Amino acid sequence: KIVAVQIKDPIFQAVVTLALARLGVVTVSRYDERIFDAIRVDALIADIPQPRARIDQVILADLSWIRGDPIEPYEVSRTAPDDLCRIILTSGTTGGPKAVGFTHRMLTDRIARNNIVFGSRLPNVPLPTFRSGSFLIRTSKS
Repeated sequence: KIVAVQIKDPIFQAVVTLALARLGVVTVSRYDERIFDAIRVDALIADIPQPRARIDQVILADLSWIRGDPIEPYEVSRTAPDDLCRIILTSGTTGGPKAVGFTHRMLTDRIARNNIVFGSRLPNVPLPTFRSGSFLIRTSKS
């Protein structure tokens, strides 16, 4: 399944995205009508209603999602290093979105390289970007 995540609060969006990755769900962070030319999206998780969404399953998220007891590790889906976990949309050379898939292994490798170059500091870039997202994943695995 591929789930688009469209949440205004960057911290809440990061939490939802990390949780979905942990559950084995492939995510894309930019919901835009043009993404349907690049990928098939199975669901949209958003913090506000999306009346014109061209998708059958729209799930509204709010901060109640992060309340409650944590689940046990055995209750979480197991993922393999070569399983797809994230899709990044690039503009490519045509200006239209192009989908680039990343596996758990690819993200782990990038995180390791970023750790060598940048150390343990988080970057001063907006959270939804790929570079800061990989830093966020690195710090959540520590």
